[in-house]
Amino acid sequence: MKEHSHEIEVSVVGIDLGKNAFHVHGVDGSGHVVLKKQVTRKGLVQLMSQLPRCLVGIEACGGSHDWARRLMAMGHDVRLMGAQFVKPYVKSNKNDFADAEAICEAVRRPNMRFVPVKGMEQQDVQSIHRARSMAVSHRTAQANQIRGLLAEYGLVLPQGMASLGGRLPEILADADNELTPMFRDLLAGLMDEVRHLDERVAGYDGQIRRLAQASDACQRLMTIPGVDALTAIRTAPPRSPLRTCSPAGPGRRWQPCSRRPGKDSRPSSRSLSRARTSPSNRETPRAACCRGPSAPDSPDFLPAAKGQPAAALPPLPGCGRERGAARVSRMPARPAGAAGLADRV
Repeated sequence: MKEHSHEIEVSVVGIDLGKNAFHVHGVDGSGHVVLKKQVTRKGLVQLMSQLPRCLVGIEACGGSHDWARRLMAMGHDVRLMGAQFVKPYVKSNKNDFADAEAICEAVRRPNMRFVPVKGMEQQDVQSIHRARSMAVSHRTAQANQIRGLLAEYGLVLPQGMASLGGRLPEILADADNELTPMFRDLLAGLMDEVRHLDERVAGYDGQIRRLAQASDACQRLMTIPGVDALTAIRTAPPRSPLRTCSPAGPGRRWQPCSRRPGKDSRPSSRSLSRARTSPSNRETPRAACCRGPSAPDSPDFLPAAKGQPAAALPPLPGCGRERGAARVSRMPARPAGAAGLADRV
């Protein structure tokens, strides 16, 4: 392995991210390992800046989008992958170098699913959603704690923030409920925390409403009954200005695959059963295969009548159904008694 990074001819690089230590695995165009080393955070920036433009694979994890933007600014083709898709390529004796090798191997697969790189605006909106979700959960936990403490003193409140905000001031102002001054001060402090969390949630909602008003897609979604700014901004987040190349070649915009090729494209058993039992499809394979310009007028292309054996139809050359017709013609006729018994069953 060559020591100087400017002399290394690397075509594909797999990086196993970490907090302080990063493991890099690179191969050339023939698949031979030409780069395998552990670097620090600053060392990774220096190493990738000295390498020529190459394909870089990274697992989608914390900090992966920031590193993807940095490496794309250097000219590299960066692709993010889910950890569940990289795991099958990890060999035995799992370690950080094995993970980097698996990433390098997975990113070269033609049917690999990649994660679009998020821009700064997208991450800002995602951060607002996460902060709001955390504030709502803390508010709910604080309200449940207040309700549980009151239940210890025989004061049961119904669920909901509205009931808590309406009944708690009355409980604190009531001098006949035998609550001690210490417990009253405790409840007042806990209620102040709930009000503070309410203000934080309201502030996040205001930011989300402003972002939704500045987005044309969100404005169109909000015209649907029942869709508010929070739902619209989750459904149509800001688009990332970053673009990644598709596996077919550089210069093409990568688009996520919504259906798995080779599996979801096949018709389901339910659709096939409906097609067989549909009145418009109740015809013999002979008529179904030969439907064409002369099929409606030719008696040879009409389906067999009820009770008529399939051998009465002329054989179809080159269609592979002569064997089925001959097999049906050799089957013995069913007696009338047996047919009646089967109908009754």
